[in-house]
Parts: sequence; C-alpha cells; structure tokens
Amino acid sequence: MKERGEIAILGGGPAGLAVGYYARKAGIPFTIYEASGRVGGNCVTFEHGDFFFDSGAHRFHDKDAPATEEIKKLLGSELKKINIHSQIFDRGKFVDFPLSPLNLLRNLGLFTFLKAAFEVIGLRIWSGNHHKGRKKKESQANFESFALQTYGPTLARRFLLNYSEKLWGIPCGKLSPDIAGKRMKGLNLKTFIKEALLGSKAKTEHLDGSFYYPDRGIGNICDKLARFCGPENIRTQAALTGVFHDNRRVCAIEINGREKINLWKGAEVSRVVSTLSINVLLHIMKPAPPEEILQLVRSLRYRHVILVAFLLKKDRVTKAATIYFPEKDFVFSRLYEPKSRSSFMAPKDKTSLVMEIPCRPEVSLWQMEDDGLTRQVLSQLLKTGLIKKDDIIDKLVFRMKDAYPVLAAGYKEKVEKILNYLQTFENLAISGRNGKFVYSHLHDMMVFAREIINHIDSDMGS
Repeated sequence: MKERGEIAILGGGPAGLAVGYYARKAGIPFTIYEASGRVGGNCVTFEHGDFFFDSGAHRFHDKDAPATEEIKKLLGSELKKINIHSQIFDRGKFVDFPLSPLNLLRNLGLFTFLKAAFEVIGLRIWSGNHHKGRKKKESQANFESFALQTYGPTLARRFLLNYSEKLWGIPCGKLSPDIAGKRMKGLNLKTFIKEALLGSKAKTEHLDGSFYYPDRGIGNICDKLARFCGPENIRTQAALTGVFHDNRRVCAIEINGREKINLWKGAEVSRVVSTLSINVLLHIMKPAPPEEILQLVRSLRYRHVILVAFLLKKDRVTKAATIYFPEKDFVFSRLYEPKSRSSFMAPKDKTSLVMEIPCRPEVSLWQMEDDGLTRQVLSQLLKTGLIKKDDIIDKLVFRMKDAYPVLAAGYKEKVEKILNYLQTFENLAISGRNGKFVYSHLHDMMVFAREIINHIDSDMGS
C-alpha cells in the first residue's frame, strides 16, 4: 500500500470545493489554494443589505442521483425543490421556454406557427430517413447548421441563433453544436396532440422546470462544501504563480510568487488537482509546455459577464425562473428575479432583478462606468413593461471574469490535445468548467470530483 500524500487543490470554486469534499470523506489530506479572499469562484451569492442575489442564474439540476443526495445531506431543509419554467421575451411577448406548441400558437399566430410546425415535423421525418453517416456529420458541423436542421429556419432564427451569438460573442456558424441543450425536445406532433387533449397538465410535464435551490442563494452550496472541507484545509489569498514539473510529475507549486511548496517528499505521494482555467495553468507551468500546446491554449477564449442588479420596491415582477432576450435591441442576454427562486432573497414587499451582459474584456461595455451601464440597461428594461423607473431603490454592478468557455467549432480537438498533454503528468488531475473547458453545471462539478477522488483512493491502495 502506498502512503497517502496530501492533495494540492488549485482553485477554491465549486469544482475545487467538491474535490475537497470527497477527499475529506475519503480521509485523504488536502489543501485548497484560492487566489481571492473568498471561496466560491463565479458561483457565489452577493449580499446588499437585506437583498441577496447570485452571480448568475444558477440552479442545481437533479441529473446525477449521488451528487443530489450529497447536496441534500449538506443543506438539509435549506434546500428546496423549485418548479418554475423560464420564458423568452420575443417581440413584446413572453413565450414559454422550453418551447411549448400551444403556447407558440398563441404567441406566434396561426400562420407562423404552422410554418414552424411543418418545418420541425418535416425535418424530423427527413432526418430519420436520410440523416445517416456523412450527411449527419455535415449537418452538425457547427451550431448554426445543427439548429437549422433540427428546428427549422423559423424557430432557429427567432429563438436560438440570435441569442447564441449574443451569449458566445461569435457567429453561430463558428460555434460548436455542443452548445445545444435538450430544452426544445418536446417540439413534435406527439407533444402538440398531448397538449391539445390534456391542456396545462401536459404542458407542465413537458416544460419540466424543476431544480433544487438553497433558501439563501446558490452560494450557500459552496459555503456548506467549504465548511465540510474545514477552514484549516483552505488557504485564501494564495494565488498560484508557478507549477514546477520534471516532464513526468508535478514536483512543486509556487504561491504568490514567493512561497514554494514541494509535492514529493520521500515515500509520500502527493497529487495535484487543478481547477484553474487551462490557459492559466499552462502559462504558469515551469518549464513551459511545448509551443504547439501553448498555441492551442492561446486560441481558446472565455466569455466575461457583467451583472446589473436593480433593487425594487415591489413584491414580485415575474414568476419565471429566467427570461431570455434573443433580440439584439437588448444588451443583456437574460434576466432573473432571485425572489422567484426563494422568498428569502429579498425583504417582504421588495424584490430585485438581475441582468446578465456577456462580453469580451476589450469591449466598451466591460470598461464602461457603472452609471452609464445601468442607464443603458434601464432604458432597455423599461421597454419590456416589467418595471417602472419609480420602482428602483438602488442599483449595483458586478463583473465576473471567465464565466463561460467559448465552445467555438473545432474546440474539442484542441482541448483534447491539451488535456492529453496534461495527462502525461502522473500526479495531476484536471477538473472544473474552465479547467476541462466544458460547458458544465454544478452537479457536474460533484461528478468530476467524485471520479477523481475515487481514482486517487483506489491508486493509493485503500
């Protein structure tokens, strides 16, 4: 049996905290190194007086039973199952999302609805008969071709393509089809007939807007993970400035440019789990990785997000979990009302709205003064009729770096080569959305961490 060495976990976001959580359960010593003064990364809950709001429209999806059970144990009665669907703001109307046939009929009008319906049903029939082999691969070469071939021009252009280009910052023809979700899966003749016969009951089942959410915001999940890990095992204000290796193993890490921590001490086998963005990790490795690998990582891009929050003197604004804005007239991509997730998120008779603005760091929006930014957002928000100017008590702005990895067409091959290189280091594992460069969710962080610790635990001969 090999001796158990301490795991150095790089990054204290949800991915790093999840690794620490499972390591603690397995009895493996570890230390989490976090550059900022707090844990949680881009998954935190901000507090302003009696108002709470998250750093995004976060939620915990029940997609992995073991992960869900662990979170339930951590939060107990503070974790609630929420059943609310989302909406799309389309030409002055609020359309249910995932798209629902009967709701589309009411909002699009008969002619446009029939045109869209024939496109969708026709494509499904044609796809079943003809989309095989090379033709199927060609139709899914990028997100634009995937959306057009799957949902037809009417729905794809109206609801998917404009929104996706706004979110990711590049034309949909240059985006990978991997950004597509499964939230339009009910657009077929079977669903339409079922809704027509059973009405709202069938519609509710189809929309499936259920998820788990803590009373005091999504950041409470990270807080509870950190508490389980133990404060003695978490170092904040500990920026990683060097990862030293011998081309086979990671031998040491450097903190804040001055403190070097050796990872190989006699018989002790130490591991490193990095949840840092892979561009950050590659650029602090010493000696530097091959130029081919560095060129690949330089071609990868991340999307920043600005959050604009308005605190309001009204009880509620919407019953939707999230409202999406595909139209280019709106600088924000989506809006959410924290109180629609939990009544604890705002005082009685008051609420808040948070708008997300995805952008690149070099654009004017990212650099704009807060007052100018809030004025621009407010002028657009007022056009929706959701609020009036007199409703506003206060306004806040937050900026979140590297919120989304941009899944451009061809990214998967680049990331695979980068990760294959990192896998040559026998004591290094990679986790996290930005570490693995995947568009993943909170439950995925638990799955990644569980798999990593299970592997380490097995390798250590327990």
